[in-house]
Amino acid sequence: DRLRSTAEALRRSEAYLAEGQRLTHTGSWADDGNGHPLYWSEELYRIFGFDPREGLPTRDQPLERIHPEDRERFLGVFETAIHDRVDCEVEYRIVLPDGRLKYVRSLGHPVLNAQGQVIEFIGTTVDITERKRADETLRRSEAYLSESQRLTHTGSFAGDATTQPLYWSEELYRIFGFDPRQGLPGRDQPLERIHPEDL
Repeated sequence: DRLRSTAEALRRSEAYLAEGQRLTHTGSWADDGNGHPLYWSEELYRIFGFDPREGLPTRDQPLERIHPEDRERFLGVFETAIHDRVDCEVEYRIVLPDGRLKYVRSLGHPVLNAQGQVIEFIGTTVDITERKRADETLRRSEAYLSESQRLTHTGSFAGDATTQPLYWSEELYRIFGFDPRQGLPGRDQPLERIHPEDL
C-alpha cells in the first residue's frame, strides 16, 4: 500500500512538472557531456518539433533544426562551458520542418564527478518566441512614433507633480536643443530656454 501511494505521489509530481513546463514553454534535458541526449522532457520535444514516441533524437537531429546562422555560436557556447566546466546561456533560433521559426534560450550546467570531469550536462530550453515578437512589435511601434514626431516636429514628455521630467522623446530634445546622451534635463533647464516674455 505504501509502495502504491509513493508511486502515485511520484506520478502526480511528474504531471505537475510537465504541466508547469507546458505553461511556461520550458523544456528540460540532459546529455552525456558530448551532446548525445540522455533525457528530454515532453515540452522540449514540442519546442523542437520531435515526436517523443520515436525516442530520443540523435546528437545531430536537434543541431539540424538550429538556424544555420546560429549553429556555430550555439556549439561554441556549449563547448566552452564543457571545457571550462561552467554554466552557460545562449539565445538562438530553430527552424521547424514546416518552416516556422522559433526563438529559444538554453541554459546549461555541467555535472562533475569526484575528479572534476564533466559526466553530464543538464539544462533547460525556453521558447521565447512570443516575447521576441512582442519586443519587435514594440520596437517597430516606437520607431513609427519617433519618425512621425520627427516629421511633424512634435515632441512628447512626461513629468510628475513637481514638474520634474520623467521622459522626453527624441524630438523634444531636438526642439529644445538638448543632447539625449546627457540624460533628462533638470527641472529648470527647459525653463531657461523659454523666451522671457513667454515664460
